[in-house]
Amino acid sequence: MFGQASDEDNALTYNLSLTYKLTDDVTPYVTYAESSYLELGQGGMIAKDTVANGTWLQDSKLTEMGVKATLLKRKLFATVSYYEQEKTSYNTQAGSFDFYEAQGLEIEGRYAPTKTLSFTAAATWQKTELLNSPFFLGIPPSVLGLDPTLVYGGRFVGLGPTLGVSAPVEAPTPEKVFSLNATYTSPRGWGASFGGTYVSSFYSGFAQEVMLPSYFVTRAAAFYHHGRWSYRLNASNLFDEKYYNPQFLFWDVFISPSVGPTAELTVTYKW
Repeated sequence: MFGQASDEDNALTYNLSLTYKLTDDVTPYVTYAESSYLELGQGGMIAKDTVANGTWLQDSKLTEMGVKATLLKRKLFATVSYYEQEKTSYNTQAGSFDFYEAQGLEIEGRYAPTKTLSFTAAATWQKTELLNSPFFLGIPPSVLGLDPTLVYGGRFVGLGPTLGVSAPVEAPTPEKVFSLNATYTSPRGWGASFGGTYVSSFYSGFAQEVMLPSYFVTRAAAFYHHGRWSYRLNASNLFDEKYYNPQFLFWDVFISPSVGPTAELTVTYKW
């Protein structure tokens, strides 16, 4: 017999923004927003337990301030912004709420020196902290003083305080992410782009036992349009960069390796 649960609630989402035209090309702004979002589990679904507990709707508060500018005879568009965010998330495994606080600085720019050539760049410095003690679905054996080779296939579950992991603790996310991309578009209907993204090193989980190395991944694309036909070739990780990412819920003990060079060809015909 399948379990059933139902619930209903109202949520108010709003944002307030103020901009000031400092000059014709420079505009500072500040934004404050409060929103509610659905607590989605695996598969993008709302878990029955969160509906039954009335925890399927979560809150988020965001404050952002920055400057937008159009420079170099309108060939360069740039944005610099700083943000602070507070949000909650219901941890169905621990049966309690997680409280997060994040802050970051983002810089974005697009420069088009000619009608056919453009460059885009982005830089992000971010830090996210969990304000309560974490719940571990997977505890590294080394934290418990055990030899990982002797507990292969086992999994330990526990609360942060029992391991000496107190709040606040930094979330397993990279502190710095930089990207750069160049695109050329020919008037004859063809073009190409090339770029890459740098991700700084970061801990795989809240236990901070495993440091994942930094990496730089490249990508490229080529496209051609002729009449009703369109062709596009996308390629990623061109130089077979080796890197690793932690997996949600099992950060500290489940790390997936990178995908090697891949390419995808798309052909489109329009009637």
